[in-house]
Amino acid sequence: MSKMTTALWMEVVARDGTCVPAVFGAWGACSGTTTVEHFWHRPQGVKGKRAPDDPLHLVRSCWGHNVDHPPSHEVRMKMREYIARYYGLDLEALLRGDYEVQ
Repeated sequence: MSKMTTALWMEVVARDGTCVPAVFGAWGACSGTTTVEHFWHRPQGVKGKRAPDDPLHLVRSCWGHNVDHPPSHEVRMKMREYIARYYGLDLEALLRGDYEVQ
């Protein structure tokens, strides 16, 4: 069950301003409605689980770059770098999962 609230969705959409995967070179043009993309900090993620519903694990995305053509590993890495830079987090700690809620 999703904990996504309207306030959280609006916070992420306002923070990012545009489709983040497109900014980082995702394949194809933006299409469809605005969505938010969940992603794990650790490149391998957590098998079988969706990333948490919080600003550290979400970026604004169009439907096309979230559902039709999900971000590549390279684009996801750039999304992690973006979140680390935006929130002033250590990238290496982020990639180890130090900021993940257990």
